[in-house]
Amino acid sequence: MPDPYMFPFCREFYVVEKSIEVVVTMKGDSRCVRINALHDLKQDHYCARVYIEESVFLEPEYPANDESRRREPASVWTAWTDFPWTLGYSAEQVLCGALSFLRQRCQTVSAQG
Repeated sequence: MPDPYMFPFCREFYVVEKSIEVVVTMKGDSRCVRINALHDLKQDHYCARVYIEESVFLEPEYPANDESRRREPASVWTAWTDFPWTLGYSAEQVLCGALSFLRQRCQTVSAQG
């Protein structure tokens, strides 16, 4: 494992300890969510980063002909920026905390929808 203090130009230094993907129902749609448990090697604690899969369409920037102007569907992972901060002393602890927040979010979204 690299020593984070050997790389002082890195303001933050994490190792992805565990990663899970779950499919949940939000607003009646199935959504794929990825939760990464990150080990902060400088602070020796864990936090979670959460991503949600989004469907997008890609278009060529410089199409060669009219046929190439077709939009292609693709999936990308986007950071779930308003997901609550999760901090703990183990990967399992932050994953469980993030799943608990996700459960609440799904219930809240279902109740509003």
